[in-house]
Amino acid sequence: MRGCSAPASPSGMAGLFPLRRILAEMDGVTWIRSDVSHADGKIFCEYEAPNAELIREHARLAGLPADAVREIQLTISPDMFR
Repeated sequence: MRGCSAPASPSGMAGLFPLRRILAEMDGVTWIRSDVSHADGKIFCEYEAPNAELIREHARLAGLPADAVREIQLTISPDMFR
């Protein structure tokens, strides 16, 4: 699932460090990675979770916006074509 569109600025990035503690306290949510888009001024986060509601709860506890949470149904990579 994808969630969290936090501001991508140095001060916004510093605000992400408490996420580690919050994630450690949440069963069933694993942070995979985050991608930064300077053009959009946002961070897009990828999580593994059983449902979107847990991701929204994580965002709420972290004080981050989760304006869109989407389930990833298929990952396409170059390895598929080798």
